[in-house]
Amino acid sequence: MKNYLFLLFSVMSIGCFSQNLYNSETIDLNDFVLVKGDTFKMGCDTCIEHEKPAHLVKVNDFYLSKFEVTNEQFCDFINKNGNQVENGKTWINIGGGGLGYYCKIIEVDGIFKVEKGFEKHPVIDITWFGAMAYCKWIGGRLPTEAEWEFAARS
Repeated sequence: MKNYLFLLFSVMSIGCFSQNLYNSETIDLNDFVLVKGDTFKMGCDTCIEHEKPAHLVKVNDFYLSKFEVTNEQFCDFINKNGNQVENGKTWINIGGGGLGYYCKIIEVDGIFKVEKGFEKHPVIDITWFGAMAYCKWIGGRLPTEAEWEFAARS
């Protein structure tokens, strides 16, 4: 069984785990590479408290995208679904002030557009809820902490 991990970058790095990534025309399955699963030591015995204790974790094979989710891809998603509010937070922080200052997606007359020249740049200023919704939209979910740590170490 093939599993896919789709990378998405925001204020923090997050990703999507999926078996079916065909919900959007902006996703090219040729942009994925196989990461062979293994058992690895997760955590740390000499680090800060929430990293303790180091322990062995098994991760199965999965595919990892070669590229981050772009502004263009995320814009496609919110144009089809809106910039929803969950737990008082929008999926992407658009507009001036705070973190939204860095976001390169704008809303004009209810249509989300990417600022010229930033179409292929990684999407930023998305919330956890936005990342989760995007992953669900492409047929996936966010990875577990172990899946993410293994991918980052690989």
